[in-house]
Amino acid sequence: MNTSQTDAFYTNMVLLVWTAMLALLLSQSYLTNALSSPTPSSIRIRICNGSSCESKCRGAFSPLKTLEQLRREHGDGDSNGDGDDHAISDIEFEETYCMNQCKRGPNARIIDTSDDDCDSLLIFEDPLHMNDTEQKRKSFQGLTNENRVKFVWGLARGVLDAKDEDILSSFKDTGASASKLSDIMPQKKS
Repeated sequence: MNTSQTDAFYTNMVLLVWTAMLALLLSQSYLTNALSSPTPSSIRIRICNGSSCESKCRGAFSPLKTLEQLRREHGDGDSNGDGDDHAISDIEFEETYCMNQCKRGPNARIIDTSDDDCDSLLIFEDPLHMNDTEQKRKSFQGLTNENRVKFVWGLARGVLDAKDEDILSSFKDTGASASKLSDIMPQKKS
């Protein structure tokens, strides 16, 4: 082999190695997602408790009361003793009077509150977590029973704990500010 052939051979080898490394990195969906959506350190679950949404719940069922009960049941802190779990107190609850999605209510949104300057909406791209309509509207719909509320609670905890690869590869920070939504919020007391 002459010098130009040797140089071409090594150049091709370097390109091949770089291509293989890049393909390996991109195939790791959780890594790709982690680069585009850092794991939040605190979350707020916004629940619609407007009369139209609440009327879809049977009996005395309330999504907000169920979430509060889940927080009491799970305590505050390390759920499995390994010292890595976020505290349950890193999940806040917030009421809204209307999300303008009454036909599909009660509704809930998961909001990343890690950044003091901007609360950002989270969606889940896996259709097992959030269907197309919910993704477009950036809210979970039909929280009319305890199982559905537990599901949303589990997703919020899964994002904070950053251990469930299925959840981590599915969630996405939309970059949409929660404060720019048309949700009707209670008046702040002064």
